[in-house]
Amino acid sequence: MSYGRGRFLHIFTIWGALGVVIALLRWKLPESRIVVGSANLMDAELIKDLADYRLIIALVLGVIFVVGLYHVLRSNTYSSEGDPRGLVFTSRVMDELSSALTHFAWLTVLYFLLKEDFSLPAWLHLLSIVIYFGLALLTYAIEPLDATVKGISHTLAPSEAGALKPGVQGPTEPIQTLGSSRLDAGDYDVRIVSPKNHAEVGETCHVSGTIAKELPSGYKIWVVRRWSSEPAKYYPAGEAVIQPTQDGKSFEWHAEKCYIGGREGFRDGRVLEAYIVGLDGLRFIEAWREFDKRFWDVQRKAPNVEVLSPALHEVTSDMEKCNTRRDVVRV
Repeated sequence: MSYGRGRFLHIFTIWGALGVVIALLRWKLPESRIVVGSANLMDAELIKDLADYRLIIALVLGVIFVVGLYHVLRSNTYSSEGDPRGLVFTSRVMDELSSALTHFAWLTVLYFLLKEDFSLPAWLHLLSIVIYFGLALLTYAIEPLDATVKGISHTLAPSEAGALKPGVQGPTEPIQTLGSSRLDAGDYDVRIVSPKNHAEVGETCHVSGTIAKELPSGYKIWVVRRWSSEPAKYYPAGEAVIQPTQDGKSFEWHAEKCYIGGREGFRDGRVLEAYIVGLDGLRFIEAWREFDKRFWDVQRKAPNVEVLSPALHEVTSDMEKCNTRRDVVRV
């Protein structure tokens, strides 16, 4: 989980380092003081005051308000011509609350250790971190599905190659029109049928599924993959071709050689999802694929430099996530 490997660990490092410094000074120089204004940072009660419960209550009320506002906006304000930047704003606010709550949790742990009071009330106070960490995790990096595209992320992914394996080209057609609106995924009932959930797959795999009816001209189904360890990032994995079933009564789709990536034998977890993608989204994906191809053309010339193609973090306003996914394992 990215929270555990990111914010949780980073903030622990900050307060853990301060705690070690205070503990060493108490041990070696018991009369020492770290004075900021009129406050002594060596005083455990000051650490407790930093995590004032009244501010926690205000933060909890803020969480409730922002979560409610977030869902109201998701339900009522989006239109095909609308700008969902308000959703991005509320997402960022919630993420700031997550950061503050994580600080409070670690401050509570630090206070417990420095106070050296192991009575029942002290242990009960320590248990409040369960609430802090729970709310911090709940409000961490919540991203609206319809966030406007901000372009290709410049953050380098920590392991594996980009979406389409170098040299593997999908069936994307040239795009010439100006734009498109988002379709409602519920009208098309897109499902992934293969691979099965928790299937073991290789470097590439065939992904197929069903769809209730054909898409309008200019729309495609794209399979994307995410890392189980960092679900906020995604990579376009392969474009699907829609065709009638043999009995002619319904439709199915197939995406050949979807790039899974991962390391052979390490059982890296991957999440496969399906998106209905309009013209803006297709341009976005095609631009990323061209970048990815050139990136790997350069990378081949520097075989000893293990830098990987950046992932994508957001979608265009005409990319609609379908209610279907598969968790697979790279073997």
